[in-house]
Amino acid sequence: MEKNKDVWIAGITRGHNGSLCLLKNGEIVFIIEEERLTRLKYDATPFAGMTKILEFTDHLDYLVYAHTATRAQFCPTVDYTGE
Repeated sequence: MEKNKDVWIAGITRGHNGSLCLLKNGEIVFIIEEERLTRLKYDATPFAGMTKILEFTDHLDYLVYAHTATRAQFCPTVDYTGE
């Protein structure tokens, strides 16, 4: 990785009260629950929040994804080993 390059990390959570957090070099830049953008109580899919990322950066170095269900419940076709 280049020296002095900004590191952008987005954390996305689905499920009850979907939300998104954007960090730049470990500092919070933006965080919001999806229902604040869509005005739909308990909105579980943070699509509007994901588009907000573009207001701050045009790339991500890391994407962290969390869900309140098991992998098999929300995406049974993904074969992820964790390696």
